[in-house]
Amino acid sequence: MKFNFLFSLAIFCCVAFVFSACNKEHDNEKPVIHLQRPVNGDSVVIGAMVYLQGSVTDNDAVHNIAYEIRTVASDSLIRTFSEHYHEKSGSFSDSFLMPSGDVKIHIEAEDHAENESELEVKVFGKK
Repeated sequence: MKFNFLFSLAIFCCVAFVFSACNKEHDNEKPVIHLQRPVNGDSVVIGAMVYLQGSVTDNDAVHNIAYEIRTVASDSLIRTFSEHYHEKSGSFSDSFLMPSGDVKIHIEAEDHAENESELEVKVFGKK
């Protein structure tokens, strides 16, 4: 009786492993990055607040969302963010003061099958 239970448990574990491994192998759909603001090419007055708002969706589950905000001229880091998720979607929001010059916002998203997406927008500083 004990042997049948252990044998059944071993078969169940093997089948569960095969199905979970297959699920990851067949998920080749990248997460989708939705950026509500700012829009690529926006012009913002130097010293004004820039609001960053967006979300990421995936057919299975979002694993990580990360972004960097940098100046274009000197590539100086203004802000960085990284968050771990286990849901079909995740959102992010932030704000920063517009420096003199232009900035680039680089966003990356990864799902649990290691599919990756990237988005980069530029915001132009104006006097």
